[in-house]
Amino acid sequence: MTYPRLPRKLSLILVLSLMTLPTWGAIELSQSFTADQTIPEGNPTGLTAKGFFTQTIIDPRANQVASISLGIQLTGGYNGSLFGFLVAPNGRMVTLMDRPGTAADGFGAASSGMNITLADNATVNIQSVTDGYGTTLTGNYQPKNPMGTLGCTPDNLTGNWQLFLASTMSGGGNATLKSWTLDIHLVSPVPEPGSFYAALALLLLLLATQLLRQMDPRRLLCRPVPQARWPRNRPAARYAVADLLARQREPGIIMLR
Repeated sequence: MTYPRLPRKLSLILVLSLMTLPTWGAIELSQSFTADQTIPEGNPTGLTAKGFFTQTIIDPRANQVASISLGIQLTGGYNGSLFGFLVAPNGRMVTLMDRPGTAADGFGAASSGMNITLADNATVNIQSVTDGYGTTLTGNYQPKNPMGTLGCTPDNLTGNWQLFLASTMSGGGNATLKSWTLDIHLVSPVPEPGSFYAALALLLLLLATQLLRQMDPRRLLCRPVPQARWPRNRPAARYAVADLLARQREPGIIMLR
């Protein structure tokens, strides 16, 4: 089956229309900070680690903060006694942990040191960990409160971020914060459905109009019909008119010579 070909003008219109459809951008921003600071045991004063976030947003379409995650690496201490929160450049604070594991057994996690990532899309909350004594806590966990409560936008990501950690009980030894990492995921917002479907409807209308024009019966009737001719390399007497008509693939006028 042969399908009608689109003319160059319509093809150009379709390409330009597709180029104007809304696009979605996404970008990951990440920055690590080295601390090597001691968290004294049984001291609610704790420590405050500061980091100046300087990542540049290179895709202007990614103008919405989709998620924020925080990586924490520390050694020593007693994880079940730790309390921590994160402060964004806009001044908002989110509680990261408050004696991890106390939601599971009331005593807190018995592990020492951690290499974890706190993210809202994790499946287990940091307050419910149940790791054993002498182990290091690893994996991905939800913070006590969602990171989304920070209310960050691309305009206020750059600046001083503050990580506070303290040990609320004595007996587990001092912990040391080695480093921490901020990971920020940016996306572009979903476009208005009306604008997207209007552009799509215009494309379909242009395509349907051209296809119907190509398949107009009046244009099909005006197509030239090839004329049948007697073979020149054989005597005409050996061919009957009925036999010649049967050989024709398209109806036409028989011209005898």
